[in-house]
Amino acid sequence: MVYAMADAWAARNTQATSVEAFVAGYLTAVAEGQALPRAAVEQLAPEGKPRRTIVAALDLFKDQILSQQPEEIASGEWCSVEEAEALLARLRAEEGAL
Repeated sequence: MVYAMADAWAARNTQATSVEAFVAGYLTAVAEGQALPRAAVEQLAPEGKPRRTIVAALDLFKDQILSQQPEEIASGEWCSVEEAEALLARLRAEEGAL
């Protein structure tokens, strides 16, 4: 919905940049209550909070450290990017099974 609103705004504002169009589309979608809904915290299983936190932290660590600083992997202290991705997949699969 955001992209459709951004496209419509860009069509009306032909001198605007794509960033301006996206922001305008997002703001329009929010104002009209059509932005993508997020799950309320109460709907998330509270017992899954530690696992979700660990998965999110590992995913961030993989992207920010392991992918950009291969010397960290070479030290032998950390998993490789592939090992981290496999671990994330396993943790997500286990989360889905809960």
